[in-house]
Amino acid sequence: MRGSSWDHSLIILDEAQNTLPQEMKLFLTRIGEGSQVIINGDVSQTDLKETSGLRKVIHMVKKYSLPVPIIEFTMDDIVRSDICAQWVRAFHEEGI
Repeated sequence: MRGSSWDHSLIILDEAQNTLPQEMKLFLTRIGEGSQVIINGDVSQTDLKETSGLRKVIHMVKKYSLPVPIIEFTMDDIVRSDICAQWVRAFHEEGI
């Protein structure tokens, strides 16, 4: 990605909870004119032992009041199935 600039593009980064902060910096500094970026991930499901790049970016958006919308879903937004929602709630209650 280094040296690239994405102009007039739609870029989707999925599973962003598994990016490092340095990788998020590399990704976000490629955004060119007329582009839109969608970053998707669940910070509670990171495979990293260190800070997730997604968690860091969410923190930075709030800290610096960046004009970037953040949409956060809750357990009430689960649409897979009732049993899936029940498992998510049970694990949440267990602190897992």
